[in-house]
Amino acid sequence: MFRYFSFVKMETVSSSRFINETDILISNRTDALNDLKHPVNALHLVERFVFNWLYLFEKLVCQKCTKVNAVQDFKKAYQHALHNVTRLPVMKDLNGTMRAMFRIWRTYKLDINKLLHGDILGYKARPLNHKQLVRLILFAAENPELYYEELVLRTKMTDILKGTPYYYGVVFELASAYYKHGFISTAKTILESLLPLGNKAMTLAYEECLKHPMVNDSRELKSPPSPEHPVYDQLCRGELKSPKALSKLHCRYRRTSIPIYWSKQEVLHQDPMIALYHDVISDEEIKMVLQHSIKDMARSDLTSTKKGKEEDVLTTSWLTELQTKSLLPLTRRIETITGLSTTVSKLYSDSENYEINNFGVGGMLKPHYDYLNISLGEYVRNVERSIRQSGDRVATWMFYLSNVEAGGATVFPEAKVRVQPVKGSALFWYNIKKNSEKDTRTLNADCPVLIGSKFVCRKWILEAGQAFRRKCGLSPFSTDES
Repeated sequence: MFRYFSFVKMETVSSSRFINETDILISNRTDALNDLKHPVNALHLVERFVFNWLYLFEKLVCQKCTKVNAVQDFKKAYQHALHNVTRLPVMKDLNGTMRAMFRIWRTYKLDINKLLHGDILGYKARPLNHKQLVRLILFAAENPELYYEELVLRTKMTDILKGTPYYYGVVFELASAYYKHGFISTAKTILESLLPLGNKAMTLAYEECLKHPMVNDSRELKSPPSPEHPVYDQLCRGELKSPKALSKLHCRYRRTSIPIYWSKQEVLHQDPMIALYHDVISDEEIKMVLQHSIKDMARSDLTSTKKGKEEDVLTTSWLTELQTKSLLPLTRRIETITGLSTTVSKLYSDSENYEINNFGVGGMLKPHYDYLNISLGEYVRNVERSIRQSGDRVATWMFYLSNVEAGGATVFPEAKVRVQPVKGSALFWYNIKKNSEKDTRTLNADCPVLIGSKFVCRKWILEAGQAFRRKCGLSPFSTDES
């Protein structure tokens, strides 16, 4: 493959590193697959594309070597790859991957020493090097909400560089960062250790600390709480229900509208009713859904930082039974199990199209309500024609299309329910009470994916068609079990 390198003008060091990295990835397919699952390996991979590989690919395409067969073959392969890949990683993707690293670090309270060595809950990856550590520090410094992570990483950098010529400069930057984020007393203490050096800039910084009105206010550096919900992070890390509450839950075979078909229901919460139905979609059907949806998946920017920069947290695709007839058995199965109408037509529909989501590295969905505060019969613009007067989302049905090695749970912060994805199962809950009130207890979210990739398929069931399917309760306090 590399016979034509003599015709290419490139730096010897860069090309050697490129060859070595490529040989390692080709010779170890397991490691290549892990690049798609492990956040640290994903960071390595995206960084190579952004800084190394694209540059070297351009150098390899020798414009003057038209008579060399190897060069011609490489040109064809390169152009074919560019034609079939939707978009190669760019700097925005690298920033998104770094933000995902910070997100999972904060949410799951990971050990920073293990994280830098590529160890996440026992899942191993290649360690981060000093250059990558610096890049993470600079990224955190540009985002004020990541002040805790910046200070921890800067402290780690001082430990690594202790005894080197760069040590005192890094310590001074650490003190400056503490001062910038309001930890004046800590900054003063650090600068005191640097005074014997006699550096003018360090002395002036120390004197500035002494003049600060908060110089004697000692603040302890703590990881900030989740801005999403008080118990969101706790649910992502583990279950919050008491043993008494857990004792009331159960599994059972539940009747459906077909007498000979009983569903496998696992009750996760009674009021509001949240249930997991097992073995409701086969591997062949999952493969069919993914084949029809992956090619049209588009990234969704759903969360933003305080500076207004958007970040990618998931990719989304939509499928309709009107175009993909193979989805009809799934839609009928949902109706059979729930007893709710899921009819889909061009003019009037009782359910929305399928929404397929993929959560990759650090992929998440913030706490949100599924209901839309729309009344039945109310005309809604900017939505699909067939559901413009179909009312609000009475219930949510969500197929799990994959397992997730670690992280990626679906959580309900108000109900304190945590559901780990189980391939082939489906999660179901009502968003509206039997007395037509919006159920705020159904606030739900998807936790960041730690290891692996998460695919889900959602179907929202609308008010239209449910009048005789889900009747009003006998009292304002009626539940779906009463």
